[in-house]
Amino acid sequence: MLTAKSLLLTASFFLNSFVYFCLKYNYLFLFVSFMDKTLSIIIPVYNEEQALPLVLPEIISFAQQRDYQLIMVNDGSKDRSLEILKAHSKKEAFFKIVNHKVNKGYGGAIKSGILAAETDYIITIDADGQHYLEDVNNLFDHQKQTDADMIIGSRKGLKEASIFRGIGKN
Repeated sequence: MLTAKSLLLTASFFLNSFVYFCLKYNYLFLFVSFMDKTLSIIIPVYNEEQALPLVLPEIISFAQQRDYQLIMVNDGSKDRSLEILKAHSKKEAFFKIVNHKVNKGYGGAIKSGILAAETDYIITIDADGQHYLEDVNNLFDHQKQTDADMIIGSRKGLKEASIFRGIGKN
């Protein structure tokens, strides 16, 4: 039987296309079931120097209270994002940093985070604080009730993305 992790390794084109689709249509979260513990929160970071000091304390507290793994993927940031992440990760054993020396894009950052995960489930959120942390629990609870392999959430009431949103992306 193939695990989700081995499928990911052989299907990165599909993953990158899927992540692009999710971005284009304002989908927020992605779950994949595999491995050993409970939940890893994967957060891609690119030039988030301004946002990180505001959102990290809340995210760290949220993950720590629930015994979740926190994986921050610095995707070749050119600002002080990596420095800020390192300062916070020294204090927290459940906090893992994956560092890309060059920018690999959103899909590449998600893929690296998935490969670094050590839990049964993963969820992705953005580093700018646009996602509500209580939605993480809502989706995770829904997954437990339905035993779904993947859950994708989107916000109600958002206007549809412009056709120009995808221009210039992978």
